[in-house]
Amino acid sequence: TPAAAALEPAAEPTGWKEAGFTGANFLAATEYTAAEAGWGRTPSWRAGEGCCTATSPLTREDLTLNGGCSVNYDAGAPAAGVSATVVQDDCLDPKNVLDNTKAAFIWSADLKKDNK
Repeated sequence: TPAAAALEPAAEPTGWKEAGFTGANFLAATEYTAAEAGWGRTPSWRAGEGCCTATSPLTREDLTLNGGCSVNYDAGAPAAGVSATVVQDDCLDPKNVLDNTKAAFIWSADLKKDNK
């Protein structure tokens, strides 16, 4: 299992907007397979408790607040999470909701076409 990722903002490199900029000094990105990155455990509805279970998107571990019941991930409390009100209709499997057939990127070159 890969370690949790951290974003580290950096200043724009010198010459970034120049025609001859090559990016030769950039480190290569790390690519992970779907199995390595994963979604964690699929959220599930606990009917007797009226809540949705969740895992951390970074570690894939169960969130611990409220016994993992109706909790959202929060960077300020990465292991515990924060309390959330979740109704059964919102306890969704992200694999089904965010699949490739329901969403698409609109690239800036396409905005003039799409906004007419």
